[in-house]
Amino acid sequence: MAYVRQHGNQLAIVSGERDKETGNVQQHILFTLYSKEEALAAIGKDDGRDHHLFQNLLRRTYPTIKFDWDKIEQSISSKLEILPDKCDQRKQDLSKEFEKALTNFSRKLVLADPYDVTSAKDVLVPQKTNLIALREIIDRRLRDADIDFSTNPPYREDTHNWRYLMRGSDVPNGIEEWAERFYEELQYDKAKAIFNLLVKSFDNYAEGHNYLGLIALAEKKHEEAVEHFERTVAVGRNLFPKTTPKSDYWTSLSTRPYMRGLSNLALALTAAGQYEKAITVCNKLEKECGDRSSAKAYRATCYLNTGDWEKAATFAKEDDGFIGALALFELGNQQKALSAFLQDAIESPHTARMLLQMPKPKPTGFMAVEDHNSGIYLKDQLAGYFKIQPLATRRFFKELSKNIIFIDILKKVDEHTKKHSSHLPQQQHHENFTQWHSMREKAYSTNQAKAILKSMKIPATT
Repeated sequence: MAYVRQHGNQLAIVSGERDKETGNVQQHILFTLYSKEEALAAIGKDDGRDHHLFQNLLRRTYPTIKFDWDKIEQSISSKLEILPDKCDQRKQDLSKEFEKALTNFSRKLVLADPYDVTSAKDVLVPQKTNLIALREIIDRRLRDADIDFSTNPPYREDTHNWRYLMRGSDVPNGIEEWAERFYEELQYDKAKAIFNLLVKSFDNYAEGHNYLGLIALAEKKHEEAVEHFERTVAVGRNLFPKTTPKSDYWTSLSTRPYMRGLSNLALALTAAGQYEKAITVCNKLEKECGDRSSAKAYRATCYLNTGDWEKAATFAKEDDGFIGALALFELGNQQKALSAFLQDAIESPHTARMLLQMPKPKPTGFMAVEDHNSGIYLKDQLAGYFKIQPLATRRFFKELSKNIIFIDILKKVDEHTKKHSSHLPQQQHHENFTQWHSMREKAYSTNQAKAILKSMKIPATT
């Protein structure tokens, strides 16, 4: 339980913990109030704007401690007179604390000179990626420090430094989005260096392990990817509130890392050829998280890799796509298979080209990059299938990759996607979207599948 104690001309919110051996109560300072102005804001006696913010920040920073806010506010109110009206001491303390940490690090770095002391190389080399990441973060923070708030108002005010002091173990959203951009732009070395530094600096950063797993998958380091996703799942599960019903898994932000970790773990195990383990994770994803759709799609991929075409087609039934298309083709339904393949190819032209080993344009724009990344993962997922793919299937899809109608469809999709991301006049943008949307209709895929089969001199079936 938290309570208030006087420390000189400051008020501290503290918690007591009894030592099991001595029986003595040891106080832990949770937060210190420096001035009357700050204390009034904390108990809502000014304009009331910061009252709930202060309470929420303390609860989030110390989730295991109970706060009786009525008693805490009464205690602060009764001791207000000991506080100075205003105080800049905290700003000075924060600056000194940062300077001390920076000075200690700078001294270590300056002394680690391999030309002067050869053993310093043994210290520097293992930290090379961390130092590269730190250099990137320093450059970003220096750019941010030069922002003129008079022309660029801050996203959040922090009058009393509460947000800075009580950020807890959360990585700031801005840093994560910035690091994520390197990943999306396929700059894996930079992204990996930054996320590695972040997961070492923040114990509960599950998303960092998730991104490291995705990078490992892209680099075909399957076992490493599995380890990162297992870590994502473990850390993510610890972030759950004590009682979280399954019905809230999709709406609660605290459960997202765990669910993403499970989902990506299934992908990594499949890419590693560990199909039984992947199916076990799929079962967990469905039973624990209620993600039936993803679980079925991942099972379909596993069964396609093992040559069980019937099960692959059954589990892919709700969302045919590339997996369902390949399974249907192996079951002898070429027209339905091609129609399903086309429908997914129109959504993901880069992925389609990768699966068919076709030349592909460089991905530009968010949608193309997402498509490119998905293609890398899916091709990796299907490594087992491509090893056992029947010769007749290989011949069919090789011929499809050279088919003029199919190639033209992919080019049209590329053009529509590019125009959609361009700054077109409203009318042209609307026309482009309408044409693009019409290509996504099932009727379009069905008709084009018939035309392609006819050009390949393969009889269309019903």
